[in-house]
Amino acid sequence: MDIEIGDVTLRRGDLIMLDFALANFDKRAFDDPARIDFGRAPNPHVTFAHGPWHCLGAQLARIELQESFRRC
Repeated sequence: MDIEIGDVTLRRGDLIMLDFALANFDKRAFDDPARIDFGRAPNPHVTFAHGPWHCLGAQLARIELQESFRRC
């Protein structure tokens, strides 16, 4: 079964790839997605993916970032 999304037709058997990182630039979720705002709340980013694809190293990365910024 073929489907249309916007101006694109996806045909049965087509290979598609979803880029979770692009979700972080969705203007419906973030007022100014290109601006770094460490105090943004709520912050529904999907930098470390979501669900069963959640990055196993996410917590370590958060700790490393916190320590890096604490030393600046």
